[in-house]
Amino acid sequence: MITILFIYRNKDLIRVKNSLLSLENQTVKKFKILFVDYGSQSVYSLALKELLKQFSAIHYHYSYVENQPWSRAKAINVGLQLIKTPYVFVADIDMIFRENFIEKLYDLAKVNLSTYFKVGFLSKETKVFSGNFDTIPVAFSSGVGAQGLSLFCMEALHKINGFDEFYHFWGAEDTDIHVRLQNVGCEVSFYDAEIVLLHQWHSSYRSSERKKLTTDLQLSGVVQLNHQHLKDTIAQKRTKVNDDEWGVSISKKQYEALQKPDRQIIITNRKPEIDHFLFYTLKQKTPLITEYLFQLDIEEGTLKQKIKKILRKKVPQYYTLKEINDFILVHLISNPALKNYRYQVAPDMKSISLIL
Repeated sequence: MITILFIYRNKDLIRVKNSLLSLENQTVKKFKILFVDYGSQSVYSLALKELLKQFSAIHYHYSYVENQPWSRAKAINVGLQLIKTPYVFVADIDMIFRENFIEKLYDLAKVNLSTYFKVGFLSKETKVFSGNFDTIPVAFSSGVGAQGLSLFCMEALHKINGFDEFYHFWGAEDTDIHVRLQNVGCEVSFYDAEIVLLHQWHSSYRSSERKKLTTDLQLSGVVQLNHQHLKDTIAQKRTKVNDDEWGVSISKKQYEALQKPDRQIIITNRKPEIDHFLFYTLKQKTPLITEYLFQLDIEEGTLKQKIKKILRKKVPQYYTLKEINDFILVHLISNPALKNYRYQVAPDMKSISLIL
């Protein structure tokens, strides 16, 4: 038995419906579908659950990480911990599946083999799934470097503790999983004999990246950071990653508790305050749920400070809120022990809240 694993957060439901319709047309019906909703806002999660009711035998799981940065690796791992079938195909909600796709998966399923697939990409004008796969025009196709849509043996994935949860936002987690599988003796194969998957058009998520602070959580330079981590995995011949609690996100009870912190501590953007928080406070454990509110120092840029600068007197040094955002996010994503938190940039972009 094979499980088709979809991961999701705040995406267009038209693409989801098209993808599920193509699975209804499969020549082989023996498969399961798991949807991991990795922290969608309620307007999206409620609409998704209503859509899924139109299709039979789909298991939906919500992960309470709405105010945490996106991690495809973590989302997949949540699903891997729920799957009971011996094989899993890690899918994407943008995919349209050829009618014999499940049949092809059964042909390729082997214990020590991971297979990823050549994908045909649709143009912006091709929006509606016609029901006949071979009549849909393909604009271009993927090459050997695109490894995101893969069939895995669950036993092999558990040997290496799943996907590496260091990876957040965009890039490299798919190559990483195949590198580590090869390091434990598994074969990795690229299926390009034919196109059995089509990718529906959408604007690039990378195109939404901004150099300035945004309410949509972003981290400057994260793609380069991810690729550096991949280089290190290759150099170190890494196999097993994560801690023993991989694939675990916070519970609904923990999430709700974070909405009502026991105390609030205000930290200004003065460099010593931020450095002390990052390298000391953040590493300390406390029984109290604490909101750390980062905001601009009211003295920054005042006439008094400007006069001191002219007189060459000592004035405080500051980080921008964007710099603080990036520092905090790097610490959060690189520390596996930090799972129970809520991170949010204020709508007016004048403060940042981290609740631990």
